[in-house]
Amino acid sequence: MSLSSKNDKLLDAIEAGLKPNTGAAAEKKRTLPSSGHAPGTAVGMMVGSANDTLRSKLAESEARAQSLADDLAHAQAVADEKARELAEAKVVLFLDPARVRRSRYADRHPNAFVDRDFKELCDEIKSTGGNEESAKVRPVKGDSDFDYELASGHRRHAACLALGLRLKAECHDYTDEELLKQMRLENSGRKDLSAFEVGRHYAGLLADKLFNSGRDLAAKLDVAQSVVQRLLKFAELPEEVIAAFPDPREIRIEWVERLAASWHNDRARVETEIAGLAGQAGLRAATIYARITGRQSRNKVITREGAVLGRIRMVHGCPAVVLYKDAPEKLLARIQELVVNWRDDEDGSGS
Repeated sequence: MSLSSKNDKLLDAIEAGLKPNTGAAAEKKRTLPSSGHAPGTAVGMMVGSANDTLRSKLAESEARAQSLADDLAHAQAVADEKARELAEAKVVLFLDPARVRRSRYADRHPNAFVDRDFKELCDEIKSTGGNEESAKVRPVKGDSDFDYELASGHRRHAACLALGLRLKAECHDYTDEELLKQMRLENSGRKDLSAFEVGRHYAGLLADKLFNSGRDLAAKLDVAQSVVQRLLKFAELPEEVIAAFPDPREIRIEWVERLAASWHNDRARVETEIAGLAGQAGLRAATIYARITGRQSRNKVITREGAVLGRIRMVHGCPAVVLYKDAPEKLLARIQELVVNWRDDEDGSGS
């Protein structure tokens, strides 16, 4: 019960006790000598007036208390919003890259730090006097050699380290899971990170017991489970097969099963093939794949009167005819006719 309600009941009780009696008791009192006064009525009026005043003051006090409570709630809401903004604020630092270590969860292949794209990145950072897009780091504790650990921006860090420039970075107090999620978010917007790198990265996280399973990894890093399971196939490739490719980032996801199967089913032949590949420079990844799997390239150029109309090439491990825009419609129609009538031709009954 509120204070106002309790006071109302108390004052009502006082008033009731001071009001003139009615009924038999009242008739008996009327027979008594009168003093000529009406003290009960006067006191009741005084109490009623005081009661009204008290109720008015109580109402004012309650309104004031409610106003103060509303002001306090508003102030708390403002304080909470400021605290949230402060927690989410980006603290940008300019760090000595030598005091920043690579993450042990880094997903880049070593070739990513020596290829043409990296050299172009170095030239760009040199021309601007530093990396314009901030890397992301977290503080390091218990390591006297480093103050921060990279969450993203490993190539930017390597470029600044090579150029002797400060590394522009945002500092966040990431947990391991948050760091991995940040790394994945940045990777999703990068076209140059290969399926090989992502797949081997995921396999490494599972090998380090950071996730219970591919399903667990997919859920916690917000990646489709089907994508994770497909990329994890890169973990099936033997290191000897990977080493046969000058740049493993060029290994396509659709090659993995055939490469692994060739190694397990015909290892002696594959080892001989890999040994022969070691002395040949400049081979395309597709050529190496064909040599290891025993599926020699069947690429052919379709020409007529010196004009290239299309090619016959392997697409996802299957031969395909790819016609260029300038190829005449008659050629397409003829190819369709040949495909439709192929069995008749084999039987010798076609026209």
